[in-house]
Parts: sequence; structure tokens; C-alpha cells
Amino acid sequence: MKIGKLCFIRICSFIIAFLIVISAFLLQKCKEKDYLSEQIKNGYTQSLLSVQSLVSDINIALEKLRFCADEDMRVSLSTEIARDSAAAKECVARMPIDASTASSLNSYFTLTGDFALNFAKDASEKGAENLEKLYVYSTKISHALNRAETDFDSNVKLDFSALDTALKSGFDESIEDMKDISESLPTLIYDGPF
Repeated sequence: MKIGKLCFIRICSFIIAFLIVISAFLLQKCKEKDYLSEQIKNGYTQSLLSVQSLVSDINIALEKLRFCADEDMRVSLSTEIARDSAAAKECVARMPIDASTASSLNSYFTLTGDFALNFAKDASEKGAENLEKLYVYSTKISHALNRAETDFDSNVKLDFSALDTALKSGFDESIEDMKDISESLPTLIYDGPF
């Protein structure tokens, strides 16, 4: 009878130990999941804030470039815009947005950087008009990013549809103006191999 009671106590203690180990393992996995989820959200937030800051810097530089008369200052501002545009494209690649929105943003940043470098060499009246269009468009993107940040911060879950929607709303209006600007830039003509 004592052997049965001792065996019962051992079985109960093994079951309790097994449940404690399983509980600790599950608790650790839940904390790990929350930690990784928070890391992902922080990475996306950092990318969003970086793009937001870079667009703001581009916007300020475009505004300065609109009123700049000195050629050296124009070259300095143009290189700053091109550098910020390249950095913004890298940040967009890390953002969880729709491919078409990312493509539109990348097109805008590429066009802005190329146009700024071209404008530094040749500040024509047509270039000044296009610069004004880029500035207006940059302002729209900046406002869309500000709305997206507000929507993104209010989400508790990892849901980026609000971010994508806010960014898309800024693009739909000025796509034709962007095409006009890109057609005014010089292009290379490929005549084939030597």
C-alpha cells in the first residue's frame, strides 16, 4: 500500500513538473512573439519617420531652390535633394506598403533627384515651372505621410492598410504632372554597340 501511494505521489509530481515546464515554454514563446512583433513595428515606424523626415527636407530644399539665384547655391541644394531622394528610396523599400504605391514613391524620388541635378545645370523658365510642380507634389506627399503616421500610430495590430491608403491618396492627383516633368528631362539615346 505504501508503494502505491509513493508511486501516485511520483506520478503527480512528474505531471506537475511537466505542466510547469510546458507553461514556462509557452510563456517564453508568447513573450518572444510579442517582442518580435514590436521589433517589426518599430522597424516600420522608423522607416516611415525617416521617409517623412526626408520628404520634409526635400520639400524645404525645393522651396529654397525655387527662390535661389546663385548658381553655387543651386548646385548645393540640388545635390542635397538628390542625396535625400536616394535615401528616401531606401527607406521606402523597407516599408510595408503596396507595390504600386512603393513604385510611385520611388518614381517620384528618382524624378525629383534627376530633375534637381538637371536644374542645377540649366535653370530655365520651363524648369522653374516643373520645380513648382515638384514642390506642390512634395507637399501633398508630406501631408499624406503625416496622415499615414497618425493612422499607423493609432493601430494596435500590425495593420498597414491605413498607411497604404493615405499614401495612395496623395498620388492619384498629380501623376500627369509627373509625366510632363519626366518628358522635359534629357535622356540618353542608345545607338547600339560601337
